[in-house]
Amino acid sequence: MNNRGLVCLLGVLAALLAVSAGAAPASGVEHVIVVGVDGMTASSVNRAKTPNMHDIMKSGAYTLHARSVDPSVSSPNWASMIMGAKPETHGITSNDWKPGDTPAFPTIFGVCRAAHPDADIAAVYEWGGFGNLFKRTDVTFYRNAKSGFWQLYVGRRSHADATIQTAVRRIGENRPLLSFVHLDLVDHAGHEFGYDSDVYDLAVAMADTHVGQVMRAVRDAGMSDKTVFFVVSDHGGKGQSHGGMTDEETTVPWMAAGPGIAVGREITDAVGVAQTAPTIATVLGLTPPEKWTEKPVAQIFE
Repeated sequence: MNNRGLVCLLGVLAALLAVSAGAAPASGVEHVIVVGVDGMTASSVNRAKTPNMHDIMKSGAYTLHARSVDPSVSSPNWASMIMGAKPETHGITSNDWKPGDTPAFPTIFGVCRAAHPDADIAAVYEWGGFGNLFKRTDVTFYRNAKSGFWQLYVGRRSHADATIQTAVRRIGENRPLLSFVHLDLVDHAGHEFGYDSDVYDLAVAMADTHVGQVMRAVRDAGMSDKTVFFVVSDHGGKGQSHGGMTDEETTVPWMAAGPGIAVGREITDAVGVAQTAPTIATVLGLTPPEKWTEKPVAQIFE
């Protein structure tokens, strides 16, 4: 092997080791934005009108076969998503969980805060239960569109719209290192009208519109070339409920796009929602806590 070949081989090995160790590819990423759509089934992405999600899939890496954790309800899955571990490890096994029920477990918010003490870190969420899952001191800004005076301010606007407008404003004004935006309108439609029903698909289309608003905010803020964008879901549903382990309840979309992310790549490896935080950590070049048991989705990287 000549010197040039040896250098190339060493470069490839170094890149692989960097991903496995949790270091970010050399992509200049300065921002990560996650839009989490509660209760969005994988099948609805292709059935409903979702041009923005399809743009992310075309320009990034994706799977429509990611799996939720057991049970397929919100708190265990959102917790797993931001904690890099499954319920048997972090201890959040139902929506009844409250802070203090189990010892505090490290989240991606805390990892970002420890590495960047002065960074802006934002959590904007439509479902109040999401706010139970992280330490307030780990984020710079948090807002729930259904709580207290904020609900009065919203007035006739939908809670999802208020959530997105808040997130868009925060992105434009503060350019957060990490923004986590949670939408609940799709899960509400599933419970009321049935998952994968016509009305449910309209809610998915509306969620896609909200995804587009966040994407536009990133462009308007001049952040596109430094931002990795994730769209994820916690669980699906069957009939008008969820919580079991059927395919309809546990199969969810998971997608990412931005600098350093492969373009138009369908992920063929198995993906679980608990891999989200380790993947974000890798993108930002952060060291994952020892308590995290899950690995990043390495196949998304170029």
